[in-house]
Amino acid sequence: MSESITVNLSSVASSGASSSAQGASGGGGIAGQIEALKNKLKQLTKEMADTAKNPDEGSQKKVELLQAQIQLVQAQIAELEKRQAQLEERKGNSQPAQAESSRRADSSAPKDSSLGRLVDEYL
Repeated sequence: MSESITVNLSSVASSGASSSAQGASGGGGIAGQIEALKNKLKQLTKEMADTAKNPDEGSQKKVELLQAQIQLVQAQIAELEKRQAQLEERKGNSQPAQAESSRRADSSAPKDSSLGRLVDEYL
């Protein structure tokens, strides 16, 4: 007799889809997604503990399914944290580069202070 195992990931999948849009637009979307997934992780952990405390006929299967969901949520959190770190690193690297390019532009400008005086004399 073969049993099928189903894992309901609709809430996780929908939060991931909206996160891409929020992450692309900025606005702290990734941090919000991480927080939502951490809340989901707490909920799943609590549900697994409750199932383990009150075992019944299907509790072993339910614990296995909950463990699979917990692993998926943990992987998503890790991926989002990695993406957030990459975005922060890029943001940190781009600011010094912009400052350096503006310094180079300032230093490449002519230092002749007589330029303005000469223009005034010819008018």
